[in-house]
Amino acid sequence: MGVGESFKWLDCAINDFIGSGGSSSSFTGGCFGCGAHDHWWRECPWRTSNCTVDGCGDPKRLYTSKIEATKGQKFLKCTNPICKKSFTWLKDAMQEEKQNKRED
Repeated sequence: MGVGESFKWLDCAINDFIGSGGSSSSFTGGCFGCGAHDHWWRECPWRTSNCTVDGCGDPKRLYTSKIEATKGQKFLKCTNPICKKSFTWLKDAMQEEKQNKRED
């Protein structure tokens, strides 16, 4: 395939994409952090949560696991290096919050 042909192919692909109603702004997935559909990353409540272990109060950060067995799973960890019990899987933290809201 020559250079001119590859650009022609790219033009056809772009036109097909636009013709199908697709656009980069059609993303409806929601938050890249926790996956919820009712907010975006910048408003994610898990992005700014605080550690509650032994009254620590330091901010927790949201991470994505890179270990093969849990690759892609989200977890929260305190930013205070002294706070050793601060690891929580995001799915467990979300479940616990849901349970707490039901009890209220």
